Amino acid sequence: MQERLVSKLGKNAFPFHLEFPVHSPTSVTLHPALEDAGEPCGVEYFVRGMMVDDSGESKRTCVNMAIRKIQYAPTRPGRQPSTTVRKDFMLSPGELELEGTLDRQLYHHGD
Repeated sequence: MQERLVSKLGKNAFPFHLEFPVHSPTSVTLHPALEDAGEPCGVEYFVRGMMVDDSGESKRTCVNMAIRKIQYAPTRPGRQPSTTVRKDFMLSPGELELEGTLDRQLYHHGD
């Protein structure tokens, strides 16, 4: 795809590659309910490319590109997600144990 773009845009086009950190959050947008007011919020990534002319003129060209980082879900059902946390207290005997479990491995929007 980049080769086609470079051939289409000519000798002043340069291919590039972007890498996001492994632990960066995936893109998500939360829309308010119909009865709520406000703008959607979430995690989005934007890259802005800027070209500045060396001739001294204040002519600039900007290109904005939105990028969505997606996370793939497993295709086969697996075991039920769960975790257990134990907490000791310094001034009290015993410990607290908290276990969290989801009823299934994969949830879809609207579930």
